[in-house]
Amino acid sequence: MHELPFIAAPFILAFLQMASAALGLGLILALWEIGRRRQWLMLTRWALFFVFVLGAAVYGLPKLLAMWRTYVGESGFKKGSMYFAYFVGLFAAFFIMPEPRRIALNRLRAERRRMPRHGYDAD
Repeated sequence: MHELPFIAAPFILAFLQMASAALGLGLILALWEIGRRRQWLMLTRWALFFVFVLGAAVYGLPKLLAMWRTYVGESGFKKGSMYFAYFVGLFAAFFIMPEPRRIALNRLRAERRRMPRHGYDAD
């Protein structure tokens, strides 16, 4: 029980790093679909979210993992749990990557249904 934080913290940080990287890759396809349909407000919102996710994956989470490593010391840092999280995250990435594109396409379809067909309200 005493070892649980030393095992769980690197696992969670490494898994979140892999998950946010997969989400960022999936968001690139979603941004492409939104930009192709010329929905500029939605594109702006999703692009800001993409920057946040990319910043977390590339800068924030690796820095937090390095800070944890210096906090517990080299002898307390469990590399095995970190590598296992990368392995599990690699399999989870295949389920995470297509989701942003699917959500974007559903929102674009809903937006198309809300718009009037001929450009004016035919009540």
